[in-house]
Amino acid sequence: MGGACKDGPQSSEEIPQEYGALKLEHRGSDLIPDAERKMRPSGLFWLWAGAVSNVEFLFYGTFIMIFGLSVPQAVAAILIGKLFYSLLGFASLQGPKVGITAFMISRAPSGQNGNRLVAFFNWVTQVGFEIEGIYFVVATVILLFSLHGVALDGPAKIAVIIIAGTAQMIVPLLGHATISGRCESARSQRYQHA
Repeated sequence: MGGACKDGPQSSEEIPQEYGALKLEHRGSDLIPDAERKMRPSGLFWLWAGAVSNVEFLFYGTFIMIFGLSVPQAVAAILIGKLFYSLLGFASLQGPKVGITAFMISRAPSGQNGNRLVAFFNWVTQVGFEIEGIYFVVATVILLFSLHGVALDGPAKIAVIIIAGTAQMIVPLLGHATISGRCESARSQRYQHA
């Protein structure tokens, strides 16, 4: 047999990776062996709650009201949308069991090339989400400077965009331990001040 299949689950007999903050992440969406799983579900809850509870959802909530919905109608629309989003969660339940992503699972009924259109729309969505995230960071920094009486000129705004984009590219490479360690440190500081 040739080389290992890059799209399928990886062997659990690989060399264990060093787990620690500020270490380069070598794994992607491949299956993490049980011996290398360092967090409990309670810790994962805070990590994922922080990841999905961001300023963009406040923007979406106000954006939906532009269509003439009242606050209760907007909340109902958001909740209905979230319920439909749970269908995606149910469709991807097999992923952790077999160690592959939802897109790989959907190749079974669609075939190797059947997902190309879906993959394209997913790529557009991800790129749009990243651009939107950088926009909100840059707009927030500009606003904070202006609140303190400092108007950023063109080159300063470009520098903020470059710094925000670089941070958005580097932080994921530093891996799960860096992000979860930062969540843990923020949570412990909050309890110390309480």
